[in-house]
This record gives sequence, C-alpha cells and structure tokens, in this order.
Amino acid sequence: MQIKETITLIIASLFMLAPSLAEDKKQSESKAQKPSLTYYYFDGWVLCSKITVIVNDEKKKHSSKINIKAIKVGEGNSSDELKKAKIASHGIIAKDKKGEILTTVEGHNYGKEKIKEVISLILNKKK
Repeated sequence: MQIKETITLIIASLFMLAPSLAEDKKQSESKAQKPSLTYYYFDGWVLCSKITVIVNDEKKKHSSKINIKAIKVGEGNSSDELKKAKIASHGIIAKDKKGEILTTVEGHNYGKEKIKEVISLILNKKK
C-alpha cells in the first residue's frame, strides 16, 4: 500500500510542478528572442564612461524590446564576442533576435545619436 501512495504523490507533484516549469521555459524563450545591443567598454576611460551612461539611459527606455548591456572588456565571453564581430578592442555589437550580428560600432568616438541610430536599426529589423 505504501508504494502505491508514494507513486500517487510523485505523480501529483509532477502535475503541480508542470505549469511552473512551462512558465519558466516560456520566460527564458522570450528573453532569448529579443534582439540585443551590447557595449563593451574599458573601465576608467573617460569616453567609455560617457558612452556607458548613454547606453544605460537607453536601456531604461528600450529594455522591454531590446536586451541592452554594458560589459567591461575581459568579463565573461567579451573577448570572443569582440573577435567574432571583428572589433579590435571595444565598442557596440547589435544582434537580431536570432543572435546574428546586425551592425557594429568600433571604439567610443561617437555619441548619443549613433547609439540611437543603432537602436532604430534593431527596432526596424524586428518588424
């Protein structure tokens, strides 16, 4: 009798857990389907700091549609990402929702208008 009760409890637990697992999967898939803008910067450089502030301001405006990040060069897989995008040292990499590179911007010799241009490109590509 105990084995039958144990099996019943396990099956009941799985049915209770299934909706939660489905929701977690749905949330992770929706995150993966958003295009991205990543700014790879050098810590302590004045111009990099200026662009980082702009990128973070744009993140507040567009985070529901685009994954926007500022990542210090050397953290995580930043070196590999920069190499794949053929960026020599630091800059912006914009990708579509499939992870394909849409455009890159080398260095930090640009301002808010260039970042807005990249965001517009990403948003127009989504349609």
